Amino acid sequence: MTEEYVYHVDEEDNEIGKVLRSEMRKNHFRHRGVIILIFNSKKEMLFQRRSMEKDVFPGYYGTGAGGVVSYGEDYDISAKREIEEELGIKDTELNYIFMNKYTSEHAKAISKVYYCVYDGEIEFKDGEVTETEWVPFEEIENFINSHKILEEDIHIFEDFKKSALYLSMWFVLILFVWKKFFIESFCNCTLFFLFSIKSF
Repeated sequence: MTEEYVYHVDEEDNEIGKVLRSEMRKNHFRHRGVIILIFNSKKEMLFQRRSMEKDVFPGYYGTGAGGVVSYGEDYDISAKREIEEELGIKDTELNYIFMNKYTSEHAKAISKVYYCVYDGEIEFKDGEVTETEWVPFEEIENFINSHKILEEDIHIFEDFKKSALYLSMWFVLILFVWKKFFIESFCNCTLFFLFSIKSF
């Protein structure tokens, strides 16, 4: 299979040139990437486990879907391609959240981060993902702390926690819990009242 070319960019995401993917890895060049955080209507977040055949961090968990932007693609096209290739998700609206700059001893990337809401089937189309797990929103931190998670994805999740979307999801979750508590309390009080009247 022909090796793909990717973007080599500077710290401001200006294109320096195109390089082979292997050259980017070998020389630690900064590149463009995409990350898609995936939620369902039950307020759970999808984590996927990388294949043991991946060139970096095999077997680690990552958030949603993502990858390196191929040369000639823009971020949006790359995001749609990655989520379909990895998980079989297509024709789903991807919503932009923020840009993320990440630098470590393993990688330098500038990534565009999206989210989507999806309740359909997951397919492992390209073999890059071996399993997935839906994690309740309030348990995400515990999942991250108890599993091997990609360092870059942890960094992205920390930035996500500062976003308006994250705060709004917590707000909705709290409202749901309080609503459930109120309804259950009201029902219990009503039953107690009716039982008291009947006893009287």
